[in-house]
This record gives sequence, C-alpha cells and structure tokens, in this order.
Amino acid sequence: MILNSPPWPEDARCAVAFTFDMDADSILHLAHHGTADTRVAAMSALRYGPEVAVPRIVNLYREFGMRQTFFLPAWCIEHYPTAVETILADGHEIAHHNYLHEHANELPPELERRWFERSVEVIKRATGQAPRGYRAGFPATRWIFCWTTAFAMTPLCSAMTCRT
Repeated sequence: MILNSPPWPEDARCAVAFTFDMDADSILHLAHHGTADTRVAAMSALRYGPEVAVPRIVNLYREFGMRQTFFLPAWCIEHYPTAVETILADGHEIAHHNYLHEHANELPPELERRWFERSVEVIKRATGQAPRGYRAGFPATRWIFCWTTAFAMTPLCSAMTCRT
C-alpha cells in the first residue's frame, strides 16, 4: 500500500489503461516488401484489425463512454484512412508507432530519424496535432529517449539536436 497516495476520482481504488496497436499488414510489407500483395492469406488475417476489429473496439468503448490510445504505424494511417477516421471520430488518440514497424535500431541514425520525423508529419496531417505518445515498433532505438523527451519540450521534431 502506498502511504499518502493521492485520491482517485469517485473513490476508485485503481486505474487501468487499455491501448491497441493497429499494425495491420505493415509487418508483412516490411518483411516481404516485393511480394506482400501476393500473400493473400496473411494479408487477409492482418487486415482484420483495421477493417473489422477497430470499428468493434470503438463501438465497445462508445458504449462505456471511454476513450483510449491507438498506436498506429504511419504507413497504416496512410493506407487505412477509414479506420483512422473511425478512431478519431469518437475522440480517441492516435500515437506514434514508427512508420512501417521498421527495425529502427538497425538503421543508420540519420535514416532512423528521417523515418521517425516522416511518421510525425503523417500523424499531424491525419489528426491535426503532433503525437503525444510513442511506442517502439520493434526493439527500442538509440534515439527514443531523446525524441520522446523532445516531444514534451517542443512541438517540432526537427527542432531537436540529439547525440548518440
């Protein structure tokens, strides 16, 4: 038990956070760039998220009057605008989840940063604001701490100066 804990609204005893990653077929396009569109069974299974699950999840949260954060690779934002509109229409947040679920820690720092900033721009266009949250698509990157800290300090990713 925490001594002197702050009171929770309506005398609640705990809080729970639900978040969802809507990766869709971004992972398939990353792993099989040239042939992803020919992998029909995998494509069908991975498209379930944006085409079926997202509307169901949003409806469920609407019934309970709740909002949540969806983590979307920016590639998915560009390829599934209906899912994005569904998420935003009910006041849910869209947060940063890389561009194509890339292995950012395996990229040269300048390329890692370019993909990160491109994702920020995609999110801004789709939502009208910079993302306030970030979840790494694969293993955390060398820039994550600097970038996520910079989000809290400045609205422009390009204004950052980071050193590895």
